[in-house]
Amino acid sequence: MSKFLGSVVKVEGLSKSYGRLRVLNSLDIEVSRGEVAVIYGSNGSGKTTLQSIISSLTSPDAGVAEVCGRDTSIRSQMARELVGFVAHTPFLYEALTVKENLLFFSRLYRLKGDPVDGEAFERLIFPLGLHERIDQRIDT
Repeated sequence: MSKFLGSVVKVEGLSKSYGRLRVLNSLDIEVSRGEVAVIYGSNGSGKTTLQSIISSLTSPDAGVAEVCGRDTSIRSQMARELVGFVAHTPFLYEALTVKENLLFFSRLYRLKGDPVDGEAFERLIFPLGLHERIDQRIDT
């Protein structure tokens, strides 16, 4: 990705409706490398929908969302690898343990290696204190 010189995120004519409610209407946004974009607005204004489309979790009704020049609806795996998306509601399965959630999402996103073993575990999980709860269900 470091050699890519175009827009990191580009949205053209993006529209999305939920039933009769249109939350995005022909939206155009372009974010170049090194720029920071802040998305703000009232509840229901489409902020989360926009982020979901850019990260390929939702498909637009019309328009195109690109990450590093690639259409996220066509190259959804690539978008998921390049875009980090943290919503106000976590996407975790409460009936699964911390370890099971980590394994599930690492396989879903086709990440290499085992996220609950080895160097990644030591580097990422230990500092967060999750090592003590690795076998606990999320709902506890």
